[in-house]
Amino acid sequence: YEPVAVLGAGGFGTVIRCRQRLARGREVAVKSFHASDLGREVDEMFAEAHTLSELAAPGIVKVFHWDFADQTQTRPFIVMEYFAGVS
Repeated sequence: YEPVAVLGAGGFGTVIRCRQRLARGREVAVKSFHASDLGREVDEMFAEAHTLSELAAPGIVKVFHWDFADQTQTRPFIVMEYFAGVS
């Protein structure tokens, strides 16, 4: 993922607009979380991401991928569809 802009940052993590180089430059939003500040288990968050990845509706942001950014599994992230708009 090639970073384009930081969309937001807060207590739970950071959202970065990125270009997905291997997908012909598709723009995505990468949410990087602080696992210690989530207030719930990462497995629960990843299960929710999996469910969202299987849904298709105009009002639901598509989830493409989720994983950890490090081998110690302390930096979870979710890759989602990016669309310009307001929160």
